[in-house]
Amino acid sequence: SKSLLYSIDALHEAINNGKMVEFLYRKADSREKEKKIVSPWQLAWENGCYYLIAFADEKGIRHYRVDKMMKMAVLQERREGAQHFKNFDMALYSKKMFGMYNGRDEFVTLRCKNQMADPIINRFGQDVLLRKVSGEDSFDVTVKVAVSPVFLTWVMNFGGDIKILSPDHVAKEQVELAKKIIAAYE
Repeated sequence: SKSLLYSIDALHEAINNGKMVEFLYRKADSREKEKKIVSPWQLAWENGCYYLIAFADEKGIRHYRVDKMMKMAVLQERREGAQHFKNFDMALYSKKMFGMYNGRDEFVTLRCKNQMADPIINRFGQDVLLRKVSGEDSFDVTVKVAVSPVFLTWVMNFGGDIKILSPDHVAKEQVELAKKIIAAYE
């Protein structure tokens, strides 16, 4: 749409000139719009959508779907958050995010059947360390992820061929989510 193209163009302008932006952001669960003023740093394409990666004051690094932005304006104020983006690596950021859903960053150890090597490498990169489990047709891998319901359902997509080993509280979250899904069908 014209609105989306205008927003992308305005965001490129703000990023290139180091300026802040203001826009109305449509919440997913309502028609309500919330005014946002953020410091834009990068645009990313994920799951068929453009996302703005920005610094948002006390919230730190946040991302926003560009197609949910309206009335985009480039402000004259210099953008903030340079210290948060000094060593920012978009590839690493994308690897830990699932569907660009925010979650708490944690190192999670997964036990995977050997046939899961390709999906693990495709998701987390070539440099991930796969540790063979002695006497089993499995390997363990520890990855940094943003723990969210989307991450937990990603694990479920593999039908038990990937299991969360640690930390325990994340494994328990997985079990609770599975129980909630089963209860919805009972």
